[in-house]
Amino acid sequence: MGQHQVGERLASLLLYIKDEFGTQPDGALNIYMKRAEMANFIGTATESMIRTLKRFERNGWVRTHKKAIYLSNEQALHLLVEGYRANNAFV
Repeated sequence: MGQHQVGERLASLLLYIKDEFGTQPDGALNIYMKRAEMANFIGTATESMIRTLKRFERNGWVRTHKKAIYLSNEQALHLLVEGYRANNAFV
């Protein structure tokens, strides 16, 4: 996982959390991780992880509310994990 870009690693982590722990009734991921913990888990600086998460929000792939994270477009996250970069959409 270490040689992948931050976006690929973050997408992989979010999908893993959903697959392993499920979601709340409102659709939020069923486990809470602090942003610093997420960054540590994917091997990047907290600021870089936060910027990437915000980019995911702008792209409509995730939504955050307070401490909750919702996956809005799992297909896009799967494509990112698989390394697709159509028209530089993931850069």
